[in-house]
Amino acid sequence: MALFSCCNCDPTAEEEIQTQLQPCDDEVHEGSEDMPMTAEQKQKEKERLQALVKSFAKAAVGGAACSFLDLTTQRQIPGRYFLDKTLTNFRLVFSESVQHSFPLKALHEVYSHSALLENKATASLAKEPGLQSLESSVTDSLVMLEYVDSGGSHLNRLFLLEQGGPDGRDRFITCMKVLGLYAKSGSTQNASSS
Repeated sequence: MALFSCCNCDPTAEEEIQTQLQPCDDEVHEGSEDMPMTAEQKQKEKERLQALVKSFAKAAVGGAACSFLDLTTQRQIPGRYFLDKTLTNFRLVFSESVQHSFPLKALHEVYSHSALLENKATASLAKEPGLQSLESSVTDSLVMLEYVDSGGSHLNRLFLLEQGGPDGRDRFITCMKVLGLYAKSGSTQNASSS
């Protein structure tokens, strides 16, 4: 109760009001994402994300098909991406001898094509001929990974076409963001325990 000792509010009454205002599970309300989640909803969302990431990670450890988009040549190069078993490193292999890899803790952001357009810092990239020439069915599968190089000074961008259309793209984006946060929290904990 010391947390609330500085104000004149009753946290129990506030919690009851919030609980009463929560929508029913079988009802869909516009704007309900603005309402705070109940503990039960948070738990369900946590379990949903854990299952999604577990499924994604299992597939990625074995290698998942994708295409690398080379903006310079405007070519789509078939490849596979992998996560290591510790889920801390991402590797893209797009030919027998060519690969691209980075630690997930270096992941800065993951964008869909629409998010790329909406972000002021990345909107100019959409004017690249390699992206402008893509058909809308292909842009629905586009993801851009933005990560910091090992020196920590340069932002790198990697364009992939994820298999599975918009659903596959959204799954990839969500899971990569979660795994990136997980990798960063692990490196933060390791640094603080040293």
